Amino acid sequence: MDERWAQKKAGWAKRFEGSKHRELVRFIASIAMIFMLVFALGILFEALRDGVIIGRRGGYYSRDAEPGAFWAAFVLLSMASLVCLCGSAYGVWRSLVKLLKDKAHQHAGQEANNPVIGRTAESLIIAVDGPAASGKGTIAQRLARHYGLPHLDTGLLYRAVGLGVLDRGGDLGDAALAEQVARALQPSDLTDTARLTDRGAGEAASRVAGHPGVRAALLDLQTRFARQPGGAVLDGRDIGTVIAPDSSAKLFVTATPEVRARRRWLQLTARGEAIAFDDMLADILKRDARDAGRGAAPMVQAADAALLDTTDMDIEAAFDAARRIVETSRAR
Repeated sequence: MDERWAQKKAGWAKRFEGSKHRELVRFIASIAMIFMLVFALGILFEALRDGVIIGRRGGYYSRDAEPGAFWAAFVLLSMASLVCLCGSAYGVWRSLVKLLKDKAHQHAGQEANNPVIGRTAESLIIAVDGPAASGKGTIAQRLARHYGLPHLDTGLLYRAVGLGVLDRGGDLGDAALAEQVARALQPSDLTDTARLTDRGAGEAASRVAGHPGVRAALLDLQTRFARQPGGAVLDGRDIGTVIAPDSSAKLFVTATPEVRARRRWLQLTARGEAIAFDDMLADILKRDARDAGRGAAPMVQAADAALLDTTDMDIEAAFDAARRIVETSRAR
């Protein structure tokens, strides 16, 4: 008998252990309490009209017999009933809000776990273009994290191609070899971020990016990444003009050559690479000229891209400005 009773208690506890059940019971109880209190107040007002209120030993408080005691009892009971009524109303409101929040969180969790549910309603493609060391990569990463989208640094693709040519002992000006490397490129080739982000890789990327065959070979990969369900964030040199010209939001991130050279110089020297600032500035200017002057997909600001100058901004200010640009584009 005791064992069966314990099993029943355990079953009831399990049934109501979730917050959803607790809040539902609290909601129903609060509604019932409100009806009971309204009924009690109705009795009090009825008693006021008839001149009789609650009983006491030996008789009743009445308006005629003991008016002072009558009014004291009526006021106290009315105040107590109103306090209970307000408390019950608050309980209803609190339980209803909690139930709605639980439902919303459950729905959000389903969307997060199912990319088809969560992303088919709106496809958000964000194109972030700009010259080297302008901050576009960091901004793109922050935007991707903010909107829950996948991110692709397309510059790493060209860096990987450039390093692939050098690893084969080839010349960066060999268009045929560079195209062959680009067509064989796999996502696993982008894992060595330390090597892909050093100064030599950046120079190699700028060289091979000028070959039309390389850009054509990498075009399909980048386009498919941008077109995936829900959208994506891509940063590079020609995202808004070639890769995803119909992007939901386009940004062209830039800064003065001196500021960009200082950012890259600080980044490289922090890794232990020895380079003079003047050499870094000359390298930045040379890459700008090469990227803007190449015949295949030159680096230019798209006509409908918003210009974001990060010269006098830290990363937080730059990200906030970029986020506002995206939100403005989405609202159109």
